Amino acid sequence: MEFTRQEFMFPTCLGEGKLGTIAKGNRRGGRSTYGIDLSNKYRLLWRDTASPVLWNIYFADLADVFEPDSHDIRLNEQADDVALFSTTAAGLQRKLDQFYGCVLKTEWMLFGELPRTLPLVKKYKFVGLIFTSVSGDIFAAHYSKKASKARAVANTMFAAKSMIDIRLYMARMDPHLTFGCEISLDVHQFLRRLLGLHRRSILAVLFSETGVVPLAYRRPIIALGYLIYLITLPENHFATAAYLDSILLARSGHPCWFSDLRFVLQKLPVPVQLSLGDLTADGVADIRKALEAACEKWIGETIADMSPRLPLIQGRLECNAESALVPTAAKFRQYLRIPVPAHRKALTRLVLSAHTLSVEILRLRRTVPETHTARV
Repeated sequence: MEFTRQEFMFPTCLGEGKLGTIAKGNRRGGRSTYGIDLSNKYRLLWRDTASPVLWNIYFADLADVFEPDSHDIRLNEQADDVALFSTTAAGLQRKLDQFYGCVLKTEWMLFGELPRTLPLVKKYKFVGLIFTSVSGDIFAAHYSKKASKARAVANTMFAAKSMIDIRLYMARMDPHLTFGCEISLDVHQFLRRLLGLHRRSILAVLFSETGVVPLAYRRPIIALGYLIYLITLPENHFATAAYLDSILLARSGHPCWFSDLRFVLQKLPVPVQLSLGDLTADGVADIRKALEAACEKWIGETIADMSPRLPLIQGRLECNAESALVPTAAKFRQYLRIPVPAHRKALTRLVLSAHTLSVEILRLRRTVPETHTARV
């Protein structure tokens, strides 16, 4: 194998004080050679704080290599992960010509009408997001993968014998459930198991007692924060161009990211209205505060509607930041800090009407078996 140096202007570190160049291998006889090492008087190490400069030097040349293809955004870069976009066959061929030296590490995917004569990658992971081209939702595989990871994390967290599980939930499970996923059932099952409640317990108490924000509200809260970020970006950013395209589609009545966000807010138990007139940093911040208030309102109203079953948690007061007693719909309650798990769960079941006493058991609706006529 004989290697020849390529003029990629991309040095990669081989060790202290040495730099090499990207090389392409061609089989010529049985000999193996490598390009000449370049000295580095600055001793720039791999993954040193200055090493991103090397990537920037390399990526600076890509603008000339990949010409515009009837689209403003030519490629998407995240460290050494690069996604290329093409809307024409000629543009796709120009990009494919650049990867003849690294075919084994290159894959491709088509969206839209899929030709049957070409081998296709059905799904591909880029910067943590899994894209699929064989489902109606391009993120379907991503949702399934993140749900599986969150479930696996939850199954390993119950070895803890104290309410440290809530902290573990926020640190280990919540990132999976909020990373572009629409999952809520796993959270309900996890919190019920954590509190020691049965599967028919009241849903709102899972959040009123732990202080965990329901995913139905938490995900839109995060999305509104991202919307504020998009509004404040300079006009020369690609994200700004995508945001403006979404607003243009929304004004025309077409499906888009902004329309989906507005639809999600309107379908909440306590709806929140988001209009095109609210698209300022202060306006969206007010909508975000209204969403947080709507979450507490839903929890409070649900508990109030369940007054016959939840008399022990009606009208509770909690200390705020100024040490004043105020009504708080959702907060981590102090009785959950009882160190003995059996004692803590017994008290929790009593307070939240999830115990086995007859006053609660007889409330459960039993299914009457249907009568069957015997055939003679």
